[in-house]
Amino acid sequence: ITNRASIHPNPVTDVSQITIFSAGGEGVMTLSNMAGQTVWNKTISLNAGNNTFRMEKGNLNAGVYTLTVNIEGEENFIKVIIK
Repeated sequence: ITNRASIHPNPVTDVSQITIFSAGGEGVMTLSNMAGQTVWNKTISLNAGNNTFRMEKGNLNAGVYTLTVNIEGEENFIKVIIK
C-alpha cells in the first residue's frame, strides 16, 4: 500500500482534517451513508508526502458513514462517525 488515509477528530462534531500520505497523483474522496448513497465527494490532487484536507459536518445527519479514498485506483476505507 503506497497511500494511507486518516481522519481526525473522529467522531466528527464540526470540522475534521483528512490526512493522506501518498506518493502523489490524482484521487477522489467519497463519503457514503450506510445505505451506500454518496453524501459528499471531492476530487483531489496529491503531492508526495502528507496532504491535508478539510471536511465539514455541514448538514450531514448523525450516524455512521464510510469514507472511501481512491488514489490512482488504490482504495482506503475509513469508518466515520458524525455526531
